[in-house]
Amino acid sequence: MYVAKKQLLESELGGSESGSDDEIQLGQDPEEEDHDTIFLPKKIQTRKRRFLIFGILLMSIIVVIAVAAPVAYLKRSSSSSGHGTPQDDVITPQVDKRVYKVMKLDNELRVLLISDPEADYSAASMDVHVGSMSDPRQVQGLAHFCEHMLFLGTRKYPDEASYSGFLSERGGYDNAFTSQDHTNYYFKIERQSLFPALDRFAQFFIAPLFTESSTEREMHAVDSEHQKNLQDDDWRLWQITKDLSISTSSFHKFSTGNLETLKVPNVRNELLKFHSQHYSSNQMQLVVLGRESVANLTTYVTDLFRLIPNKNTATPSFNVPAYPSDYTGKQIWIPAVADKHRLIMRWPIQPVQQHYRANPLGHLSRLLGDEGLGSILAFLRDKGWANTLSTQDVADTDNFSMVGLDLTLTDEGLPHIDCIVDLVFDYIELIRRQGITEELWQDRIDVDTINFRFTPKRDPADYVQNIASSMLFIQSPADFLGPPSRAVWDPDLILSVVNQLTPTNLLLFVLSRQSEILQWPELDMREHWYNVSYHVAPISNDRIKMWHDTSTINASLALPGRNVYIPKNLSLLPPPKATTAYPIIVLQEQGLEVWWKQDVVFRTPEVHLLCHFLTSLTYNTSSNFVLSRLFRQLVFNTLTKPLYSAALAGYTHSMGTTADGFTLKFYGYSDHTKMRQFIQTIIRHAKRIASASPAYLKQDNRYRVAYEEIRQLFENYPTSKQPYLTAYDFSNVALEKTNWMVAEQLVALMNITEDEFRQYSSQLLDKLSVKCLAHGNLDRQNAVSYAHTVVAGLGSPAAAAPFPPPQRLHLNPGANYIYRMRGLDHSDTNSAIRGIYQIGQSCFPGKRVARENCSRSLLQRSLQQRLTTLIIKNACFDQLRTKEQLGYIVACRAHTNENVGSFQVIIQSALYNASYLTDRAEAFLTSFGVTLKTMATDTKRFEELKQSLRDELQAKDLSLFAASDKFWGEIASNQYQFSRTSQLISALDTITADSVVQFYE
Repeated sequence: MYVAKKQLLESELGGSESGSDDEIQLGQDPEEEDHDTIFLPKKIQTRKRRFLIFGILLMSIIVVIAVAAPVAYLKRSSSSSGHGTPQDDVITPQVDKRVYKVMKLDNELRVLLISDPEADYSAASMDVHVGSMSDPRQVQGLAHFCEHMLFLGTRKYPDEASYSGFLSERGGYDNAFTSQDHTNYYFKIERQSLFPALDRFAQFFIAPLFTESSTEREMHAVDSEHQKNLQDDDWRLWQITKDLSISTSSFHKFSTGNLETLKVPNVRNELLKFHSQHYSSNQMQLVVLGRESVANLTTYVTDLFRLIPNKNTATPSFNVPAYPSDYTGKQIWIPAVADKHRLIMRWPIQPVQQHYRANPLGHLSRLLGDEGLGSILAFLRDKGWANTLSTQDVADTDNFSMVGLDLTLTDEGLPHIDCIVDLVFDYIELIRRQGITEELWQDRIDVDTINFRFTPKRDPADYVQNIASSMLFIQSPADFLGPPSRAVWDPDLILSVVNQLTPTNLLLFVLSRQSEILQWPELDMREHWYNVSYHVAPISNDRIKMWHDTSTINASLALPGRNVYIPKNLSLLPPPKATTAYPIIVLQEQGLEVWWKQDVVFRTPEVHLLCHFLTSLTYNTSSNFVLSRLFRQLVFNTLTKPLYSAALAGYTHSMGTTADGFTLKFYGYSDHTKMRQFIQTIIRHAKRIASASPAYLKQDNRYRVAYEEIRQLFENYPTSKQPYLTAYDFSNVALEKTNWMVAEQLVALMNITEDEFRQYSSQLLDKLSVKCLAHGNLDRQNAVSYAHTVVAGLGSPAAAAPFPPPQRLHLNPGANYIYRMRGLDHSDTNSAIRGIYQIGQSCFPGKRVARENCSRSLLQRSLQQRLTTLIIKNACFDQLRTKEQLGYIVACRAHTNENVGSFQVIIQSALYNASYLTDRAEAFLTSFGVTLKTMATDTKRFEELKQSLRDELQAKDLSLFAASDKFWGEIASNQYQFSRTSQLISALDTITADSVVQFYE
């Protein structure tokens, strides 16, 4: 997998504060997947409840953020002077109508203002040029600890919960992360409340309190954050990578912190000293996005942020190199937690951060991470030696950079590590000889240019956070958004990086449980913070010599050619004479139904084709469920080589299984020649697998590789997820009629033969009933044509299949269930609970043509659910996470699954067992009933909460993808409630505070 830039463990110390309704609140890593999970109480004083309790003990996972590479069809957003100093123009995508202004306040705070008259939410991010590399050696983790503490009260707003509570009740959220050389804080809020939110935010950097009581409590939160990562292979690898650096380097330190490093005498004084020394306005960059004019935003920022003191702090510098020459050329053996074989190659190189316009790592990652014909991964997959490959910028500071290549090996590939490493060095030599060409570089820029030109809007908090982080090392505002027109071709720089990717500069990590296969040496070293035994030894001269010898390059390797999927026709259709707000049916025939809507909102040359194939063969038995998963994996693997370049050019697809069949989704530009070619390629390969001969499945180890990937996924399940995520999965098994435990799926997989798979696949695509939505820059003729392309490639459609009954169990009023289980990873000390309080259906299924409205009572119940969550989520977090310090992951949230609404409580803890967590959650929910009754008497506050919910409901989709997804949700579920949001908005006026109290009770 290629990414233009990755920040590994960028949130190494992530997330201090709360998330939105769809996120696990506070403390989660910002990149954490949007999953809920866990368990809860036994009895709350309610008359009627639909209630499932789920308890467990378990562990975690790490992620990387891809940051878009430079790109551009451009326009310039002019800067006006206003207050401060105007800078160069910001180059923006063609579709971006926002106004940008760059300025510097008198205290030298760099600011980017973004005025978006259409914004439904405002956002801001402050990036501070100090991170964990600046930790004092006697208080490691202090930068991360300081990040946590800034949320817990300031001189002007001393209440610990006031900041997050203010945001939460106004439809917003906040978060933060600490990286190696910078710390980022950001928030999102309803558009009307930007100024008071900024006022609270500015105080973080002017006068934080660091109270004694909160200091003592919050260091336990930091410790809990560390505890949840102890059984995660990526975190363990990261710390050993640091351990291998020279001990006098700043990179060597333990970044997260825990009670051992933070519970030192006068730690509060250390916090005050750290904040005073490093939090200076001349080392900060602020990005603010709002609906206000640039002039008003300028006034806001100047009035509020000019008070941040400028201490003329010098930029942190780290002169000691992390990896002197005698610290590389090493192999490291690490026992893995997950039953997965990983071969990881890392090269520390001279810093390239300042060369962001040339972006040499982007060029190399594009080539090394290629998955098309002739690539490293294609060769290894054909051999049956590897399943995945990814490239990473492991570290990218002004002191050093680190390039990484991560391979997941099969059992067959594990004994061939030397051959695999030799292959990688062959490919590096191929890049040196043939890959540093302007033609290949320009091909990437051409793709990036198109993607940049039509970059859709993103979540505003995510948007400002990314820009603020990049402003750390990007000086020219013209480069803030990464326009490819600013990219610089610098072959000498690329060659200088390639020349550093040598065997003698290599750190070679091998992670596996199967040490006996490799005849591992004694694990005679121990990493302190994660308590990991490992062994490190110099790579032998013979191996160095073998890998250096690239006189003969493997003939199967080849660099990628020109991208044939780069679209040529990007013209927009004129708006139709008659427009509809929602999709309409444009074709109904034997076994095929086509919905269509031409986009008139986003006006981008994109097409989305989403198709649902009705069949009972995907979920009717555990064996069929696993067979359908195996079929999907084979399709995915087979398409990687022919369609990798298509993905780079903006054409992507996904395949998923549902309770009543499977889905295929196609996304791309509306160059209909390219799009049709893309669709035909996918359908052709899917059909070929469905009718595959034994010889075809054996060719290039197709079947065996896919089978092993699924087996490894199932076998690694106990150690691959944190307990709250495992609880999520297992409670879904308890609540869904056609869902199976992973252990059941593994048994089914082990009993499947290749002949059974062939028989199943031949039936899967036979006589399907198909329903499609075509949305975007296309007319109805092309919509029908695309759908016919899909159906014709698969075979004769069947008569329309009946829609199956709901698969989600709807508990009877008053029913209470508790499901307890032991954690699957017995070495993990974390426990978790997930409490699910069902509130009934949110809307009954509608009719395809009439599209009947939801009943008023169901709409009101859905609104009461949302308002309750809006009120309770911050109080839940403040009490259970901040005050009681139950664990790092705490959330109270609303959730709807298959039209069944619920309220959920989620907690994960390394300190307390599930029973205790249940009791504390129950106590909170009981006491909150009193709080809610008190709030009901505050008419003004309740109306403000209703307005926040109204703003949330009225918020426009940010992209064509979001709009397509919303339409598709109604069509695929047979709900057809396209006007659902307007119905809810209309019903909101009927909701009273008393009705919300009654709902909660």
